[in-house]
Amino acid sequence: MRCPSGGHHVEGREAAEAVLPPWPVKILVLGNSGTSGQLTGGTSWTRVFGDCISEQRGTPVHEEQSAFVPTGSRAPEIAAKSVADSEPDLVIVPVSNYVFSAKFVWVRIQRLLGRRAGRWFRGIEQSFNDQTYDKGRLRHRLNMTLRKVAHRLVGAEALTTSKECAKTYADTFQRLAQAEDVEVVVVSHGGRRSVYRDPELLRERTLHLEEVRASAEAHHLLFVNTSSVSGQPVGSGDGVQADGLHVTAEYQRAMGEFVAEAYLKHVTE
Repeated sequence: MRCPSGGHHVEGREAAEAVLPPWPVKILVLGNSGTSGQLTGGTSWTRVFGDCISEQRGTPVHEEQSAFVPTGSRAPEIAAKSVADSEPDLVIVPVSNYVFSAKFVWVRIQRLLGRRAGRWFRGIEQSFNDQTYDKGRLRHRLNMTLRKVAHRLVGAEALTTSKECAKTYADTFQRLAQAEDVEVVVVSHGGRRSVYRDPELLRERTLHLEEVRASAEAHHLLFVNTSSVSGQPVGSGDGVQADGLHVTAEYQRAMGEFVAEAYLKHVTE
């Protein structure tokens, strides 16, 4: 792994410490499945970022993950509590369009029949998915086929709208900006592959990112857009796993180095 130096030529740790501000020693990631490393053999862009910061600082950097879903009125409070409990030096907020671009049958059932019915179907769906998704060609094909059938027969809905998601992020940034002695880095990355096949959804995602970026910058938070780390939108081609959502380990490494470079440039300017 080749980590950036933030554009400054420094020789030795003493010179680096003289140029750079105090380094974070504890990172809290308000994460999701894309930052967990579970689908990439343990590799995640947030860990690569931490390794780069550790290399520059010369001491270990500790990372904690706290699940964060940008939906609902309680999301900002949950994020603020995670920060208060963790007491980190740096908070990373990955920006996702998954909550408004992916549609689920269980959400549709929940809206029609209530929360209990939605939870019941979601449990069945998850159990079926665990036994069939990516478990060999035939089982995987069965998984995809039955998903399509369910979508056609029952319908599917997203967890929230892009407008509501953007508002949740804005409210969350407001809460995080109030935390003392905590830096916040907001990171956007490429969307689901299906986003790039739907012009309307792609336009919606673009507008959503603009709203989120404006909200982050209004609260003086660093916003890093990694959508085109490899020279093209990640969801449009290379860098995405077979599920059409999660990026590959190689792209995770590129993302981590990209974010580290942006962060180092930010703190050394």
